[in-house]
Amino acid sequence: MSAPIGRRASTPISEAADEAATLFLRRVRAIRQERRISAQELAELVGMSRDVLANAENGRRPFICTLPEAIALARALDVDLVRMLDPAPMEIAPAQPAVVRVVQPERPAVVL
Repeated sequence: MSAPIGRRASTPISEAADEAATLFLRRVRAIRQERRISAQELAELVGMSRDVLANAENGRRPFICTLPEAIALARALDVDLVRMLDPAPMEIAPAQPAVVRVVQPERPAVVL
């Protein structure tokens, strides 16, 4: 029996890919919310529309996330992409603040 028009036939590989995409997008949303990043801010960081991101996170529309998009989302959230795709439970930690070190310029010695 063939798949309905507009839908692909379900295979173990396509089901696994759908599960991985769903897990990834759930984690994107959870991390984004934990870090208090709006969907608009994240969408702008990765170059996609807010509506596409919000609909994908909520599962309202099918979303095929390309590898470059997945990498961009993981980088924007400062999370390892491989870890986001791992089916094992994942703790979501708040983002670590960037360490900024202020270096004072050396002052020339004053000779009297």
